[in-house]
Amino acid sequence: MHGLTRNSAEFAGLAHRLSERYRGISADCLGRGKSEYDTNTANYNPGTYVQDMVSLLADLDIDQVMLCGTSMGGLMQFIVAATQPAGIRDMIINDIGPEIDQRGLDRIKAYVGKTSPVTTWGEAIQQARELKAIAFPNFTDDKWLGFTQGIHRDKGGVPVLAYDAAISQPADRR
Repeated sequence: MHGLTRNSAEFAGLAHRLSERYRGISADCLGRGKSEYDTNTANYNPGTYVQDMVSLLADLDIDQVMLCGTSMGGLMQFIVAATQPAGIRDMIINDIGPEIDQRGLDRIKAYVGKTSPVTTWGEAIQQARELKAIAFPNFTDDKWLGFTQGIHRDKGGVPVLAYDAAISQPADRR
């Protein structure tokens, strides 16, 4: 389960490494990656995303899972664990803990859905570095390129964010 502004591409490398031993499913949450955008922005919340994931597992007739999630995806795991504990075999939780520092939330709220459009991949990489350097201080140039390609779509040679800017609206109301 991916982070707030991320998508299933975040897990491509991990999925490839684990594919010989495990069946993997990595889905885009509503408003991200290849999923549809929602005109009702109130649906952009972890409760909705968890309902979607639980429905997906039911549709695939999967009753036991090992969950892996980053940031918002970790929060989603906590919700699944609280509401569907019998279905969880294991959980891998990354970049989230039992307490969330308000400074981190404020930093996220300052950029989600508010970044300036870019016209080149070089600009997109630079923007990603400026926004995320605190989280990824040791990224190499290749890592920044991969990260940036993962959070953008190519639209006629122009990188555009691979999420609906409106995902920030429910948080902005608080």
